[in-house]
Amino acid sequence: MLRFIRKVFIFIVLFIVSGVLIAAFDYYVLGNQHLGNFQASILDKTARYNSLEGPKIVLLGNSNVAFGIDSAMLEAATGMPVVNMGLHGGLGSAFNENMVKLGELGKGDIVILSLHTYDDADDIEDSSLALITVEKHRELWKLIRPKDLYGVAKAYPDYVKDCFVFKYSKEDDNTPEETTCYSRSAFNKYGDVERRLESDDNFTFYSGAVTVPGVGKKCTDRINRLNEYVTGKGAVLLIAGYPIGSGEYTPSSEEYDEFEQRLRNDVDCEVISHFTDYFIPYEFFYDTKYHLDENGVKIRTKQLIRDIGDWKRASR
Repeated sequence: MLRFIRKVFIFIVLFIVSGVLIAAFDYYVLGNQHLGNFQASILDKTARYNSLEGPKIVLLGNSNVAFGIDSAMLEAATGMPVVNMGLHGGLGSAFNENMVKLGELGKGDIVILSLHTYDDADDIEDSSLALITVEKHRELWKLIRPKDLYGVAKAYPDYVKDCFVFKYSKEDDNTPEETTCYSRSAFNKYGDVERRLESDDNFTFYSGAVTVPGVGKKCTDRINRLNEYVTGKGAVLLIAGYPIGSGEYTPSSEEYDEFEQRLRNDVDCEVISHFTDYFIPYEFFYDTKYHLDENGVKIRTKQLIRDIGDWKRASR
């Protein structure tokens, strides 16, 4: 029995030592190997966030925000500097919401959250994607919650393998790709994706492509905790609409009104949008059912500006 316990103990020690050595090799030798891809835009977004002084607007959400807002237009209309922190839905809503903590909020700041569903599992959907996003940037590891660590640990060996391949082969994920909208170089200084490839067709909608969002307790409880954090900094959290493809396959306005009412009942922050105001014809979508082309971005941003204006007038 003692021999068995000794073997188990030795195995555990060797396992831990091996893990530490691999992590050290990854951190000090391999380094960051995904600096040119879409996820690396978080570095530029964070830098802008921390450079803004005075009351500002912080946009949170997934790629519907990254591909759906003209921040320069929003900034000009509100007179407030804007940073678009929208990134990738595969990270999960909790990760994207937590990005508000990458900068300092203060009195007068407005945080606008735009999700395409309010019913999620409160987890990181793709842990491999999360690792590519945070890499060895220590300031970004605050985005990984304790409950996310198991999934991230499972994905870590493949991440290290990919970093090794990128560093020591002809493959390279550090080079900004000019031939895709899914790269770091596709973003402008505000954090908006501004590159659209003409060779890519608009998204083709189909039956079932457009669905009414859910409202779940895990999500709304988390948003309420986010609201406590934001208001504790003297800022305000608002929920705004997301782009909804409008056409033959779109559910009725009444169904979206019911969803909106459930959401308003369950969150402590203000919902400044009527979601049916974000019905946008199919022709203005790009690549996916949540991304907009340049014309769609203008339509969506103009509606957001109206919503913010209405909210400000009602708050006086």
